[in-house]
Amino acid sequence: MSIASPARPVGRVPPRQQPAAPSTTDNASLVPAGSASREPTGRSSHPQWASLLPALAGQAVLLGALLALYLWARLQAAGEASTAVANAHSLYAWERAMGLPDELALQQWLLARPGLARAANTYYASVHFPLTGLVLAWLFVRHRVHFAWTRTVLVAVTASALILTFTVPLAPPRLMPELGFTDVAAALGPSVYAHSTSGATNQLAAMPSLHVGWAVLVAVALIRAGRSRWRWLWMLHPAVTVLVVVATANHYWTDGLVAVAMLGGAAALMPLVPLVGRAAAGTLRAARA
Repeated sequence: MSIASPARPVGRVPPRQQPAAPSTTDNASLVPAGSASREPTGRSSHPQWASLLPALAGQAVLLGALLALYLWARLQAAGEASTAVANAHSLYAWERAMGLPDELALQQWLLARPGLARAANTYYASVHFPLTGLVLAWLFVRHRVHFAWTRTVLVAVTASALILTFTVPLAPPRLMPELGFTDVAAALGPSVYAHSTSGATNQLAAMPSLHVGWAVLVAVALIRAGRSRWRWLWMLHPAVTVLVVVATANHYWTDGLVAVAMLGGAAALMPLVPLVGRAAAGTLRAARA
């Protein structure tokens, strides 16, 4: 005779006990003191504009002062008009001997399209400084390492341009009507020189073209800092700038080529900057000892 197992009690299975939620007091013990203000409020704390804006303003003041110094030095370098005109004749003849395209042919093509010519004048007058400044500000905020590289190269190529400004005065094509050129900006507007008084600007400093040099630097900096495959489209900026400065008779081809060569030289010397800085710091420390 088998013995039946005891019947299991029929009834509702008691629910599994859930751990009690920690109390507010317990939660408070897990939060570091003074962190209540760090709770999400829907506002982004990055970038920290309170500390960023003064630093950005300081860089703007520094670069503005250096630009003012450059413009002042450029004005002091105003050479004799006869020398600048003679250099222009020599350069134009040399370019033809070297087989470079004739700037005059490009200008005549532009003059046949007045609307496009006015757009080119506007591009020349309004893009150069604002775009460079905006790119430097963006790099400072988002890519500080790229900003430092770009700023140093910009200062170096701009300062080195003064060497040619002092040694090779050059009349731009727009001031060479005997070669057949027309001052497109003066003829159709707008012109950056329309309201400049005599002696306020040095118009005999076409060599090198900082419009071209800065445009190439801006494109290179944005390509270096960017990640999108579309970043290479920034090369359109220097390409358009070259066509604009030549077609409006503000520069010769050679002015742009020399600016790009100087830019390449400045960029190639960038690895030496930290070495020079450390050497200068060591010299100062030795002098104070």
